[in-house]
Amino acid sequence: MSDQITLNQILLDQLINGKRPAGPFSSRQMKVLENIALCGTAYYGFSKCTCQDCGHSEIHYGTCSDPNCPTCGGAKRRKWVSRQNEKAIAATAWHIIFTVPDRYLNRIALHDQRFFYNALFKASAKAIEKLSADPKYFGAKKTGFFSCLHTWGSTLSFHPHIHMVFYGAGLDEAGELVRCPYGTNFIFPAKVLAKVFKQEMMKILRRRYETNGSCWIWDLADAGRAAWNVQIQKGQDNPRNAINYLGRYVNRTAISNSRIHGYDGKYVTFEYKDYRDHGSHKNTEGSEDRCACVKKEMTLSAGEFIRRFALHIPPRQFRRVRFYGFRSTAQKKTLKRMKELTGTPDAACEPESPGIDETLLKEAADGWDRCKKCSGPMERSGFKERSSPRSSDPERCLLALRCQKATMDNQPKTIQ
Repeated sequence: MSDQITLNQILLDQLINGKRPAGPFSSRQMKVLENIALCGTAYYGFSKCTCQDCGHSEIHYGTCSDPNCPTCGGAKRRKWVSRQNEKAIAATAWHIIFTVPDRYLNRIALHDQRFFYNALFKASAKAIEKLSADPKYFGAKKTGFFSCLHTWGSTLSFHPHIHMVFYGAGLDEAGELVRCPYGTNFIFPAKVLAKVFKQEMMKILRRRYETNGSCWIWDLADAGRAAWNVQIQKGQDNPRNAINYLGRYVNRTAISNSRIHGYDGKYVTFEYKDYRDHGSHKNTEGSEDRCACVKKEMTLSAGEFIRRFALHIPPRQFRRVRFYGFRSTAQKKTLKRMKELTGTPDAACEPESPGIDETLLKEAADGWDRCKKCSGPMERSGFKERSSPRSSDPERCLLALRCQKATMDNQPKTIQ
């Protein structure tokens, strides 16, 4: 069994000890925290396997399948990346990051997260479409790109921003193929794109919040005077590189288990990247490498750690990844035409990863068909379905686990 400390263990320990996280959590946030805490327990079902030779038994518990859980996202991430790679076209892809001056806009974002996040998607998409249509830069009437919302910084601070993968190929007004004429080094001026993004975002925010007597007037005024930043990374001839990078953050929220280094019941220690400290890293010209950073550790109280994590739980049924242009679901014919025009070879169909619930029935996929003691054949001798949300309340399950805390440390390895 791995000694890796997980977010699930921290939440479970805090909740079964009656240490309900302090803070103004919504019912949605508490539900997610309870889901993650109960991940890998009998609440989500289990599969019992028995060795046919020596009689050794193992129990593998089910997982919560919550998109915010760092334990459950692996299979879904691989499936997502595989699907996007199949839809990629043979064109240069740019990774573009849209950020806002969160010093002034964080209060507005936390006031209505759903509205603010939707505004980020809308403003970044409009800015890209405007510059793409300009013949000075690209001259494509129809382009293709997809965006992913991130709300966290490396220290779990609240920092909403958009990551976008933009294809340097599109269709002009006549429906003919247009490619970026500047290779991989240039697509748009970052300052011009930031200016257009700022205009579109401020237009949306002012329409809603800038009224007489609004408490957000001064925040909007400060944000309007501040500098906005858009980072355009060097284009990749192989779009799969950008897709694979972005895929690390899909179906995962805020922090991975590998970054958690310590937990003693009161304090949590985790790793973060200090982007202001570039250490001794130098680029080819001998100056500081601005993309490099030093990894450091931060220790927070368990309550503060959970509070910061909860900030990044999105609203219910909110889509954190969205597709535009010929990459949208409604433009399948246009995508097919783009593949023909760019000479994109048909991607080989890869087998899809099983869903989280299906893994309960596929122990053999990860070697669970062999006994760890004698390597004999293992067969499933027992099975329990995951609890129904209507018939079993997570609070009641947590209460029962408080009475069984002494046995929780010997719990077998969970399904991942």
